[in-house]
This record gives sequence, C-alpha cells and structure tokens, in this order.
Amino acid sequence: MENDITNGEIIRKWLEGELSQEEIEALKSSNVYDDYKKIIDATNNLNVPDYDIEKEYVKIQQLRTHKKAAAKQIKNWMYTAAAVLVVTLGYFYFTDTSTSYQTGFGEQLAITLPDNSKVRLNANSSIEFNEGNWEEERALKLVGEGFFEVEKGSTFLVTTNEGTVEVLGTEFNVAVQPNFFEVQCLEGKVKASDLKQKQALLTQGKGFRSVNGVIQEWNFNNKKPSWILGESSFNDSPLTQVLIAFQNQYNVTFETKGIDKNQRFTGSFTHDDINTALETLFDAMEISYTFEGEQKIVLFKSE
Repeated sequence: MENDITNGEIIRKWLEGELSQEEIEALKSSNVYDDYKKIIDATNNLNVPDYDIEKEYVKIQQLRTHKKAAAKQIKNWMYTAAAVLVVTLGYFYFTDTSTSYQTGFGEQLAITLPDNSKVRLNANSSIEFNEGNWEEERALKLVGEGFFEVEKGSTFLVTTNEGTVEVLGTEFNVAVQPNFFEVQCLEGKVKASDLKQKQALLTQGKGFRSVNGVIQEWNFNNKKPSWILGESSFNDSPLTQVLIAFQNQYNVTFETKGIDKNQRFTGSFTHDDINTALETLFDAMEISYTFEGEQKIVLFKSE
C-alpha cells in the first residue's frame, strides 16, 4: 500500500471515489496526505471542461523521463507555478511602473524625467508616465500647465484631454483646460494637434491655441513662461481661462453671472499679492469685484 500511496494511481482512485476504507485510512496516516488533500480540494473548486482523467494521466506518464513519487511531482508543479507567478508579477512591476506628480494651489514643481528631460508644473497641474518603458516610449499625460525642456532623442509625446504635442528635443509650454489647448514653442520645433486634428508646426516664438475648436496662432518674444517667474501672462486669451489660472494660484472661486466671460484679456497678474493681482486683472476690463467670505469673489460690470 505504501508504494500505491506514493504514486499517481492513488490520486486517480481518490478523484473517482474508488478508494477502499482501508486505503483511505492508510492514506491519512501517510506523510503525503496533507499535500494530496490540498490538491484535491483545489481541484474540486475548479470549473474546467470534462476530460478523461486516466487518458490524461497516461500522457503525463509518457512524458516523464525519470520515475518520481507523485507527491514530489506535485510539489515541483507547485514550485514551477509559483516561479511563473513571481516572474509574471515582476514583469508587470518593471514594465508598468506608473509615476505621477501633482501640484496644489499656488504651487510649482520641477521634475527630472528618466532621460534627463525636465518638466516644471504650474499650480494645480499633474503629469503621469510609465517609467518602466521610458527608453522605448517617451510619452506622458499632462493635466493643467507645464513647461518642458526635452533632451534630444526619440519622439517625445505630451498627451492631454484637449490635444497632443510631439517633439524630438526642444523647449515648450503647454496649458490645457476643458475646451482649451495652448502650446508655445520657446526653442526648436514642435507639432501641436487639437482633438479635431487641426495641426500646427511651431518654431521658436510661435504660439498655437484651440478654444472650442477655433484656432489662433500668434508670435511672442519671451524666452521662458512668465509663470515660472511668478507672473501669469496672457495674449488675447479668453477670460474664462484667465480666471481658471487665477483660481489655481490663489485658491479662490469666482461668481461670474454679472460679466461676459467670453471677452478677451491681454496682460498679466502677479502671484505674490491677491489684491494687486485683482486690480491689475479687472481694472483694465472695467469689471468690479467684491469678496464674499475669504475665498469667493463676486464679479460684476463696472458702472
């Protein structure tokens, strides 16, 4: 009986309910009972197609090059499965290593990417990228606004909910909000595309903007985005986007029922003093404002 216990026949008989009471008792007293029971319990919980157990067992026996105890084969199978699981999990760990960075109100953050390219995030912005395969695919997702200094190399892709920017190596700024996509090239050359596949090839000093699918292009002279130096600047920008930029810096909300949000703004506001920023922004537009609490500002047309 001991030989029967240590070969695969005992498993077949157990699965098919052919063990005698004597064989059951002998099995329970053997040193392989616990291993066999774990295998049988796991098998009973599996939903698998019907197949001929005896036929499949014969195939397994034919593949064996050495006679080994069934218990040892089962343990080897378990070790192999565990090794496969470890390798698989390790593969996903090293190839799907998602990395993200986020800023809050009034914050900026400088990030160095795996290829030494650099990103500086403006307030309330974020990036996400796969660090594990960065060498194969230089691509990241941007929310908000960021300034990029890209090392030369393979294609570098910035994706947003409103459009994409594709470069090889250059400096550029991207700002994105719902229905708003803006790219400014500060060095080299970039390709900008909005969601409707309206494209522009920008060189140094060229800007591209898509507002609700309407395209604008313009020229500028600055070498770096002004927000890096503590001031947000705009060139014929929709007031809605200006207000979003203001909210991101000062953590306030605006009540805008009394004004035309579609009007355009050219100018700037400081990040250092909210009262100075409000005066600079709204005086020229003939918009009045009043605080309602500490963080809500009500806007209305000046008389």
